[in-house]
Amino acid sequence: MSYNNTLPSSSDAFWSVALECALRRSSHACRHEFDDAICSRYRAYIRTYAPNTSEPAIKMLMLQADTVADDDQKRNRNRHVGFAFLCAVFIGLAVYGWFQRQELRKDSADINPLTQTETNEVMVTLNRVSKALDNGADVNHDGLINCIDAAILFYQFYPERDRVSIASNRNKKKDFFHAFNYIRAKQDGLWYPIEPQAVWSNLPSFWMDKVWGNKYDQTIDLNTTDEYVKFVK
Repeated sequence: MSYNNTLPSSSDAFWSVALECALRRSSHACRHEFDDAICSRYRAYIRTYAPNTSEPAIKMLMLQADTVADDDQKRNRNRHVGFAFLCAVFIGLAVYGWFQRQELRKDSADINPLTQTETNEVMVTLNRVSKALDNGADVNHDGLINCIDAAILFYQFYPERDRVSIASNRNKKKDFFHAFNYIRAKQDGLWYPIEPQAVWSNLPSFWMDKVWGNKYDQTIDLNTTDEYVKFVK
């Protein structure tokens, strides 16, 4: 392996020193003006290496170096602005995509993602839950008949156990503590939250978001099937 041992010319060396000085000031790595008293302490000070050079030559050299440094700073600034713009666009698209997916999820509930057969299964199950609750079914033996009993019963009565789960939502900020169910739609394979008390409470819908509105925050739902499955007969 060979190395290039040729030394730069004096003019190249002077230019390198002047340009380093200009670049440091342009990028604010150095916050002094050229020829400040403190400049003689730094290596990138052209007068240290050219004490006998005429004043006009020094000024012309530094003027050219400052021009090149300013142009370089502008190019870097434009690159940074361009990069920041691309990042903003990317983040914006990602956020927009997330909202679109959320809206699509809600819209799919509006148009009912379930087939007619699945909808019938849900309604039959809700009616069975309502009848059991009317008969005083305290499934978890806590002395209360409430959403926990309804969720356990819905899980117990739903015809396909691999497409149903028990969920809980505990939101102290909104004073919302509720047990309910999820079912997995066959058409898209997604899980959707169901209010198991829909028929028993004579509600207008069996979708959780329709029943509870803004009080229901789906993002904090927990799968609590394992916690309650021991009460399933």
